[in-house]
Amino acid sequence: MTYRLDWATADIDGRSTVTDGSGSLGVTVSTPKAVDGRSWHVADIPGDHDALRSDCASEETVVEVSFDAPVSDVSFEIYDVDSGDCWDDNVKVIALDAHGNEVPVRFTHTEAWHHVDGNSIEAEGNGGPGVDGPGAADSVMVHIDAAIVSLKIIHSPGDDFEQAGTIGLSELCFSAAPPVSDGIVSGTAGDDLIDLAYTGDPDGD
Repeated sequence: MTYRLDWATADIDGRSTVTDGSGSLGVTVSTPKAVDGRSWHVADIPGDHDALRSDCASEETVVEVSFDAPVSDVSFEIYDVDSGDCWDDNVKVIALDAHGNEVPVRFTHTEAWHHVDGNSIEAEGNGGPGVDGPGAADSVMVHIDAAIVSLKIIHSPGDDFEQAGTIGLSELCFSAAPPVSDGIVSGTAGDDLIDLAYTGDPDGD
């Protein structure tokens, strides 16, 4: 089953609970103000009931998402990654596993004017007014396959101008990651009988 973090109902500066029909998971979101006073905020995007949006940043604007338990198969769309007469979008996606290690990020549905460098994507053209919605030519998909516990998305000006444009972020889709065995059978503070029938290890060892 797939969890969905919907910006229309999520607390973008607090903790929300998402469900997938068989379970629930806590997700904490933070959208601090940048040096120039701007921050990510919920707004209507054409073709999407509500999206998270970053407007005309001259400094980095950041949205941070942390999960109560590891998740995998994370995917979302970033709308309107482009550049124009006086703006240039750069978006960096930082995903960390439970040990604080950065994991790979994939960008798909990119166009010729999108330049991908590791976990960052920058626009080199196709600027236009407004914020295009899902599936537009200047929007990209982001995929994170490995298990992560936190996600940071940073919107900043690219190399060509001192101001970024306006981008949107779709709902986040993800799955609960299966436990990773550490090879150690752990008990609790109680009087556990750890034998062949014992199933209390949190990693399934």
